[in-house]
Amino acid sequence: MENKTMAVLSTATNIVSRSFRFQARIRDIPAFSYGVVHQDKLIFTGNYGYANRKTKVKPTAVTGFRIASISKTFTATAVMQLVERRLIRLDDYVVEHLPWFRSKKDRRLERITIRQLLTHTAGLSRDGNTTHWVTMCFPTVIQIKTYIKSATLCFDPNQRWKYSNLGYAILGELIATVTGQGYADYIKANIFSKLAMDKTSVDVEKIDDLTLAIGYGLRFPDRPRPIFPTITTAGMAAATGYTSCIIDLAKFISAQFTGNQTLLTEESKRELRRIQWLDDEDGVRQEVGFRSWKMGDQTIYSHSGGFQGFKTIIALNATKQIGIVILTNAINVDPVIFAQTFFHTLDQLFRQYGSFTDSKASTKSLKQFEGTFLNIWGATESVVVNRQLALINPGLKPMAGLCRLSYLGRNRFLAVKGPGNGCIGQEVRFEFNKKGRPKRIYVGATPSDATDYFNR
Repeated sequence: MENKTMAVLSTATNIVSRSFRFQARIRDIPAFSYGVVHQDKLIFTGNYGYANRKTKVKPTAVTGFRIASISKTFTATAVMQLVERRLIRLDDYVVEHLPWFRSKKDRRLERITIRQLLTHTAGLSRDGNTTHWVTMCFPTVIQIKTYIKSATLCFDPNQRWKYSNLGYAILGELIATVTGQGYADYIKANIFSKLAMDKTSVDVEKIDDLTLAIGYGLRFPDRPRPIFPTITTAGMAAATGYTSCIIDLAKFISAQFTGNQTLLTEESKRELRRIQWLDDEDGVRQEVGFRSWKMGDQTIYSHSGGFQGFKTIIALNATKQIGIVILTNAINVDPVIFAQTFFHTLDQLFRQYGSFTDSKASTKSLKQFEGTFLNIWGATESVVVNRQLALINPGLKPMAGLCRLSYLGRNRFLAVKGPGNGCIGQEVRFEFNKKGRPKRIYVGATPSDATDYFNR
């Protein structure tokens, strides 16, 4: 089973890497980095584009990105550690631990529990009363406390799901108060150190600008993407402040897998992953610090993040011990769709992998036909899946339009299985250059030329 899992992961990564690099190019994403995690190892990484377009610095697995709301998964993990130590309970009222968490205008704040802050069901506003998402000046803890003194709730506690960065900023202060340490000090000692995450910071206090990706703004047809400065998140660090990289986030994902008790017991992780709120209107399955979605028979736990110039996500299947990190440095990117691309591809391959076979060709000989081809209509990728060559479109669901090929000889194949609006039933022919590499593919009579345009 483990050999099959690794074979499927290898093939899935080969397929989605082609989709990722294509999408990164056509969407003009400055830098796109990803890492695939299995058990306790980072097994595949891919890095496309530029961490800094001006200096042409390429991203690597140790390039720093602002991971924004992925920070909340660390805060939630820290809260569960305090529950394990019996310093708090999830259903404690927040005011029991933070006496200042009271409003002279709204007594309902005193009924808010720690669990409700963790699950965005406290009824708090999203960000308080500061303009930090535009002015880039985040509120201090003092400013947050001042706001709370006269705050009013948007909804009753536990009335509905409403995402709140402010709620996680409050949790950061709760951790600091209960432990008697600064929030950052606690996280460093009890999460970063335990996982050897030495390239991760609660904010940007120790990040070398030379290794931090530049954050870019919205893309418009008539102007270049604006560049954002490196900023601190002050009192909002527990909600959105962290900076990290592929290598370190892979370690954090592994710690969330079933069987890994480096940070939390299995009981605590089950509580972390237990659905706390279902909202059909918003399509939300909210857990403690994570949200989940279904992909086939898989349950995927994830958290995405958006910051000035960055969009990111971590997503994982805890029982299969498979996860992915995706980090980008531009605002108008939806990292969720790329995580879904990965897990959709994985789901389809786990179901179908053994059926990909072509008795007329060996896997070794088929490898020579792998390539990327382009014509005026778009790109086509030829990839080996198990023991068969296939053609895919590098879109967001590459398996959906996959066409299987059967070898006919003399660099010719027959498309034997695929959608009816594709090339099924037609001959597919490859031409090679003098170096023995594919230079052109004919799908029926339609040619596409080999290209390295997307390999940047």
